[in-house]
Amino acid sequence: MIELLGTGYPRFAATKSDPFAKAGALLFFFQLQALIRQLTAGDRLDWDSLCQATAQYFLSFTGEGKR
Repeated sequence: MIELLGTGYPRFAATKSDPFAKAGALLFFFQLQALIRQLTAGDRLDWDSLCQATAQYFLSFTGEGKR
């Protein structure tokens, strides 16, 4: 998935040579995995807040949120 995202987002492409970028990308995917687990566990979570926080992290990581 990181390689696929690397075709459109330079920050993901940088994970091949930048350990800090790779750690950030992995943290993003860990966040997504935790979000999916929470949703499938039937917990009542504020879906909008979780989506917004996840999207904000993605935009921050990719640099898209700085435009």
